[in-house]
Amino acid sequence: MTYLEAAVLTVGLLCLLNLLLTFGVIRRLRQHTEHLNRFAPTELAPGIGVGEAVGDFHATTTTGETLSRTGLTGETLVGFFSPGCQPCATQLPHFIELARELPGGRAQALAVVVAGTEAGQDYVDRLAPVARVVTEGPDGVLQAAFQVTGFPMLLRLDDAVVRAAGVTVADVATSGAPAAV
Repeated sequence: MTYLEAAVLTVGLLCLLNLLLTFGVIRRLRQHTEHLNRFAPTELAPGIGVGEAVGDFHATTTTGETLSRTGLTGETLVGFFSPGCQPCATQLPHFIELARELPGGRAQALAVVVAGTEAGQDYVDRLAPVARVVTEGPDGVLQAAFQVTGFPMLLRLDDAVVRAAGVTVADVATSGAPAAV
């Protein structure tokens, strides 16, 4: 056997080994993908689903107004925000703009700021002109009533029944409202 034949045979064996290893890696990646998909979230929004009624709650806004489920009449825009959450910071200006354009004005928008009073004061100050604002800590009554599991959580209600839900303003904007993202 000549040197050239030995080199060709070696390269051929290395290519075959490389092909076998590639198939092994692909098989393993498929297994991991299937495993991860079993744990993937099944809902778009981190909370109550479309068509479900909001749970009972009683809360007080930052201006002292008492709120309850029965006060959510007509079309209402609701947003849950947590300071320090980058997606919340991104969606906040769009939520404010959408709330500003609601036909019922401030009475038809509810914003929940989930944080201590100091950390959330900037959010409260920005939201107060366009929405009724409630601040609460983790696992607050509004989060329980709306089954919130992540932030931001945005909803459009019709008489306390969820008509649209998502994590962006575009998810809850209607055809007559801007769909900024």
